[in-house]
Amino acid sequence: MSDKKKIMIIAGEISGDLYGHPLVLELMKSGRDIEISGIGGPRMKSAGMKTYYDSSSWGTIGMIEAIKKLPCLYWAYYDIGEKLKRVMPDVLVLIDYPGFNMRLCRYAKQLGIPTLYYFPPAKWSYNHEDVCDAARTITRVAAPFEHTYDIYKKAGANVEFVGNPLLEIVKTRSSREEILKKLRAAEGEKIISLLPGSRSMEVRYMLPVLAETAAMLGAKIKNARFIMPVSSSTISKGTGITLEYIKNVINSYGADVSVETDMTYDILAASDFSIITSGTATLEAACLLTPMVIVYKVSLLTEIYARTMTSLPKYFGLPNLILNKAVVPEFIQTNVTPEIISEAVVEILNSPDKLADMKNELKAVVKNLGDIGATKKVSEMILEMVK
Repeated sequence: MSDKKKIMIIAGEISGDLYGHPLVLELMKSGRDIEISGIGGPRMKSAGMKTYYDSSSWGTIGMIEAIKKLPCLYWAYYDIGEKLKRVMPDVLVLIDYPGFNMRLCRYAKQLGIPTLYYFPPAKWSYNHEDVCDAARTITRVAAPFEHTYDIYKKAGANVEFVGNPLLEIVKTRSSREEILKKLRAAEGEKIISLLPGSRSMEVRYMLPVLAETAAMLGAKIKNARFIMPVSSSTISKGTGITLEYIKNVINSYGADVSVETDMTYDILAASDFSIITSGTATLEAACLLTPMVIVYKVSLLTEIYARTMTSLPKYFGLPNLILNKAVVPEFIQTNVTPEIISEAVVEILNSPDKLADMKNELKAVVKNLGDIGATKKVSEMILEMVK
C-alpha cells in the first residue's frame, strides 16, 4: 500500500497563483513522497501541481461580472467537492478566494479532512462573528499580516504569523541601471509606470483613465516616459484582454505609452513614480520602495451595493491598510479622473521632500510584513499536518 501523502491546494485568482507557485515548489523539494493536486493558475501548474481548473480568470470586481461567472464557479465547486470526497487528501490547503474556499473548507470539515488556510478571510474592516466562524472551521491558519494574526488569535484560531511571501517573490532580474539600459531610457527621463490591474474588468475600467492621465502628464512633465507592464496571465486566452486591445485603447487617447510583457518588477524598480490600480501590485511596488498613487473604480451598481451591504474600510490600498494611515494618496470612484490624478502626481514629483517621506513610509510597510521565509514556514506547517 502506498504511503504517498495527498495534498490538495485551492488557489483563486492571479494573486493566489502567485502565492501558490513558490509553495508548490517548496513542497516538491521537501523530499517527502507527496502528490499535489487542486485549483490554481499557470504558475502552480508549471511547478508540478495537477490542476483541475485554471483559476487565473476567476477574479471579479463587480456584481454583474460576478453573476456571469456563477455557473462556472458553481460547477467547479460541485466537481471539486466530489474530487475531495473521492481523493480524501491528507490536508486541504486554501489560498485566499474566501467566497469559494470557505464553503469548501466547511465541506472538508464535514468529511474530516484537516485544512490550512493561507491568506484567510480577514477584511480590514471585518465582522467579528465572521472571523470567529472561520476560526472554528479552519484547522490551522497561516497569517500573512500581523493584522490577520491578531484578529484570528483573538477569535481563538490555531494561527501562526508566517509573514508575507512577496518579500521573497518580488525580485528584479538586474540592477536599476541595467533595467534602464534595457528599456533604452534616455538620460534625465522620468519613468512613470502605469498598472491597470490584473483582472479583466479592472483593465477595462482603469485602462482608459490611465491612458488619458498619461496623455495629460506628458504635456506637464518634461522628459516623462510612460511604461505599462502587463503579465502573460492578464492577457491570456481566458481573460478577453489582448495586447492589441491595450495598445488600441492607449492610442485612442493619443498617449505615448510603451507596453511591456512580464517585466513588472523590473519596471517598478526602475520607475521614478507609479500609478497603480489597487490590489497586490501596490504591495509589490512598496517592496521595491517605488513612490505611487493608488487608483480604483468599480461600477455604480457595485459601489451602491458595497456602501449599503458591507462595512467599508477607511483605506483601500494595501500600504495604507497595513500602517492604518495615508502612506500614499489613493483615489476612488468619482475621484478617479485624469485631472485629479495628474495633479497629484505632478505635485509629488515636484517635491523631493514628499518623495523622500513616502519612501520612508514604504520602508515601514515592508518592515511590517515580517521576515523573509513565509513560503518555507507554510510548507512546514502543511508537512506537519500530513505526518
